Amino acid sequence: MNKFKGIYLIMVLILSTTLVSCANNAEVEIASVQEIESLITPTLPTDSPIDAQEIIDDKDIPSNDGSFINSRQLGTTAFENSFSCTSSNAKTLNVYVKNNNKSGTVIFQLLKGNQDFEFVDVGAGKAVSRTFTMTDGSGMSGDWKVYVTTRDGHSMDINVKAGQY
Repeated sequence: MNKFKGIYLIMVLILSTTLVSCANNAEVEIASVQEIESLITPTLPTDSPIDAQEIIDDKDIPSNDGSFINSRQLGTTAFENSFSCTSSNAKTLNVYVKNNNKSGTVIFQLLKGNQDFEFVDVGAGKAVSRTFTMTDGSGMSGDWKVYVTTRDGHSMDINVKAGQY
């Protein structure tokens, strides 16, 4: 811990000295806090640009050949499944989660590469359907991951479906 305090103090000293030097030289611009932070904060790599968007659609998944997931899970273990979409299957992806419990909320999240579509709540006895298209209007593609769990660890009884149409 003392090692980190020492490093922090050295960084503050260097930064202070640099800013005083810059302030004494009228031709040098002083960097803003945001510019300094951007130099210190690493940029995380991304696998793919944001290329999918969620649209409002209350449909269940139609029966077709583009079905990736059609399962039921009981217990306290989180549900996790990955699949790949190909543009030749269809232009739209739909992921449907039904919470069959009489009490308790499950939450489900979708990921496409590094693109996170965040968790949504599915109340007891309710279902949520999430539909996606590509921003450029092309057929749905990419590697997707469905994750369903609870916040409090209660036992789940869920149906999960995913497919293209």
